[in-house]
Amino acid sequence: FSEGVAEVRPALDLPTRDPAAQGAQAQVRSALSWLLYRKGDFQSGLSVAGAGVELAERCADQPALVGCLLSLGSCHSALGHWATARPFFERALALAQEDGDRSAMAAALTNLGITSKREGRFDEALTFYSKALAIEREQAHHETVARLLNNIGNVYLERHDWAEAKRVKE
Repeated sequence: FSEGVAEVRPALDLPTRDPAAQGAQAQVRSALSWLLYRKGDFQSGLSVAGAGVELAERCADQPALVGCLLSLGSCHSALGHWATARPFFERALALAQEDGDRSAMAAALTNLGITSKREGRFDEALTFYSKALAIEREQAHHETVARLLNNIGNVYLERHDWAEAKRVKE
């Protein structure tokens, strides 16, 4: 991830006078903020994604906006700021639904499931995970389906519903 960050970071210095350049900058910030999140540099990810949200809103680049919102939520989640993360995931979900972007919808739903579980809202977590699972199955993302089934099983473990956890995880 460090290599990716080093390759992408210089693009932040490009001029952003016209809307097309602003859109490109918003997309760069979306990609870079995700790389920073994956690298574990959450504070930098927050800064880059926050600036990306402003650019994406200014030039109406909805995919970049959704990406930056997901990065903001993910960075806040990684820092344990669940209540702060939730609105970013909710907004990303609403925009993804508006655009019909199934992959972004699944990402937002999964993250809302994680957030809900961490907040002890287990029924809500199961609802979000189940919706994400349906999308990931539809798109044949087998690895993500396995991860979501594991997440669902973990919710049942938290609830001490051993039989249901076993059923889901098998």
